Amino acid sequence: MSSATTQLRLTEIRQRWRAALGCADWYLRLKEDIRLYILGRPLTKLEQQARWAIYDLVAGALAQDEVALGSHGIDWDQERKPLQYAVIHHSGTLADISQARLSAMAL
Repeated sequence: MSSATTQLRLTEIRQRWRAALGCADWYLRLKEDIRLYILGRPLTKLEQQARWAIYDLVAGALAQDEVALGSHGIDWDQERKPLQYAVIHHSGTLADISQARLSAMAL
């Protein structure tokens, strides 16, 4: 795949994610992308580039409060108790990963 074709595909993926993240059902609208680029094991260079582009986009959208995360309905955290432990697992990334990117990956 040529560099220009790859860039075009990445642009299309970013646009699709930008358009969906503000919708309450963004995770349903992006179900196939999530399956392919996030949950799946990237096999191609494009899939790996798309994964990191999505992480960057979601990190930025989270920072700008542009991701629909639910603001009404049942308060599932109401009975949550204070944290006693934090479990940090290996994410397969470099040690200098930003907190914003790690949050985007965990979303």
